[in-house]
Amino acid sequence: MFAPELGNFPHFHLTDMSSYRTFFNKFFVSILLVFFVGSTAFAQDGEALFKANCASCHKVDADLAGPALKGWRDRAPEGDWIYKWVKNPSAMIATDAYAKSMFEKWKPTVMTAFSHLTNEEIDAIMKYVDDYVPPVAATPVAGAGAGAAEGSDNTLLYGILTLVLALVSFILLQINSNLRKLTDEKEGVIRGEPVPFYRNKAYIMTAILALFAVGGYVTINAAIDLGREKGYQPLQPIYYSHKVHAGVN
Repeated sequence: MFAPELGNFPHFHLTDMSSYRTFFNKFFVSILLVFFVGSTAFAQDGEALFKANCASCHKVDADLAGPALKGWRDRAPEGDWIYKWVKNPSAMIATDAYAKSMFEKWKPTVMTAFSHLTNEEIDAIMKYVDDYVPPVAATPVAGAGAGAAEGSDNTLLYGILTLVLALVSFILLQINSNLRKLTDEKEGVIRGEPVPFYRNKAYIMTAILALFAVGGYVTINAAIDLGREKGYQPLQPIYYSHKVHAGVN
């Protein structure tokens, strides 16, 4: 029997195997990275294309001027139907039964033809629709109501403290005036009749400034809170969707 000589085969050292393993690991990671980045860019392109071309008439998960697009694969015919429909809906309405039924349901609205879109761009849009997840509504932060109540209580407390301090200041001024009067009588100093506080220019100016500050504070707060009603929908003599008015597509 013929037995090959071992010396005829190349010898691989452990260092060579380690180098090959490192090379293949890097190559595999690079392929995964390219695939991941490509998929992410594809999804982002789909979202951008949807917002640029479709969002004025369609929402993903709700009807607008046209039907909601979520679940389109379960409704539309298979194959290249979606490409033909997006690029030339009028021609499809004339020749395709499902396209005609869609037109009858949503007329007089007629879908705009997007002949400039490629099949790959349409695929990107529909993939964005398929993968769309509605945003989660923000839940109120725990303690937010308590914080608002605490703020109201603090405002009331500050108002009470201001009134108390004003009253104390008035009492101290009266005491000071009486002490000065007693001192003048003891020393024989004759002064004119004191001006009542309601005719004292300093008191009047201080009161005006205080009222101006309080009035300005109340007015500014009222202006800031103006029109913040959640879900505001005024009655209108002619119905007009508030979503369209607010720019919600």
